[in-house]
Amino acid sequence: MGNQYVAPYITRAYNIGMETLGKLFGSTLRVKAMRYFLLNGDGAHLVVEVATRLKLKPPVISKELRALADVGFLKKKSVRGKTAFVLNTAFQHLIPIETIILHPDFLRKDQLVKSLKKAGKIKMIVAAGVFMKNSESRLDLFMVGDRMKRPTVERIVRDFQTEIGKEISYALFDTDEFVYRMNMRDKLVSDVLDFPHEQILVTPEFSTYLIAGR
Repeated sequence: MGNQYVAPYITRAYNIGMETLGKLFGSTLRVKAMRYFLLNGDGAHLVVEVATRLKLKPPVISKELRALADVGFLKKKSVRGKTAFVLNTAFQHLIPIETIILHPDFLRKDQLVKSLKKAGKIKMIVAAGVFMKNSESRLDLFMVGDRMKRPTVERIVRDFQTEIGKEISYALFDTDEFVYRMNMRDKLVSDVLDFPHEQILVTPEFSTYLIAGR
């Protein structure tokens, strides 16, 4: 399928869910595998490594990886006598596929917000790093909230990592600490807010702090 035929699907795909993408690409497991390699494209990955990150059984994910290798999305490589897989950066349809699968609508950030609201009084969630295709960013998620249950937040982030197949670097501050850091022009805060980022959640009462902090 040429790129001229792929383009119409991209616009439609922005408004459909993971299940529909699964039908488009074969299965939801295959979509997860593709997203894993798009986000972890450097180097070869053993089946057990991919299975562990995605919390799937090796035989199950192995089937999907071999299918992706058959169509040219992945390439097989021998690592210490074992079959490994690497992203084929020369794959003809890599760019349109990446545009669809890594589009923000498919990273389930709405579910992340819903979960974090149950962990405490979350006031701000900012996506950076991997979500903005910026590998140089120090953080992928920047969060501010009060009375947050940190063990719960840690579990939520771990679950989200499994969902997208990528380790996430994050920071969580309470309101007082965040405002203090804003006023001090803290480098960690500046490294996130002064560069490309997406504000997933900013509560109305908390937007006042952002204005004041600037």
